Amino acid sequence: MEKQKQISDYFFISKPKLDYKAIVGWVLGLLFILLVVFLIFKTGWGFNLIYLTGIGVLLYFLYFQRYQTKMEMYNNRPADHQIDEWIEQNMLNVIDHTIEKFGIDENDVTILKAPSLIICFPMKSAKRLGSDGVLRYLEWRFNLFFFMEDSILYYHGIYNHLDSKIRTGESQRIFYKDITNVKVSRVENHLIFELRGTGISLDCYNVMPVRGNNRTNDVEDTARRLERFLLSTKYKTT
Repeated sequence: MEKQKQISDYFFISKPKLDYKAIVGWVLGLLFILLVVFLIFKTGWGFNLIYLTGIGVLLYFLYFQRYQTKMEMYNNRPADHQIDEWIEQNMLNVIDHTIEKFGIDENDVTILKAPSLIICFPMKSAKRLGSDGVLRYLEWRFNLFFFMEDSILYYHGIYNHLDSKIRTGESQRIFYKDITNVKVSRVENHLIFELRGTGISLDCYNVMPVRGNNRTNDVEDTARRLERFLLSTKYKTT
């Protein structure tokens, strides 16, 4: 629950701003009241001093203390690198979920260097611009590939990092014999992993590399290895 709250704070607590117009309005309004009271009741300087002190105390509690409290909450949000670590760990947890869901034995998945490839791309959801100038998103689309003996188990969906849950998830079996083309291209700051073939047309955008204990492959390295594998004697494509 603490981690969930910190993630929520990171994305939903905005940096507070002092409303100077409201402060000036309050001060002018109270000074006007003081002037009216002075003119009508001919109050002395002692009363005026108490009144002005009251204005200061009121402004402090109405604005400055509230501002300081909000600024403290904003500054206590988790750091950018902590959010990155949690996001990456959540994506690795998707691998565990998929293994359990489909009963995969990682020891049997040895076609490529590592048993899986996970490709992640942020969704248009809640976002936060970090102090490093990088946008971070609350929801990510994941594309997960397990390289089985004769096919690829492809599992994809949307993961919400606040709930730490997969919102949607769909699976597909892609047979090597049906794949005719593997390609990786680079567009700005992300890669596109492409698979083409009989009934196959996948374009998976990758923004965040996810690696953990050699369980996931590098996107470009995977494309090269998969292409060599497909051109091997057993799965040579035409």
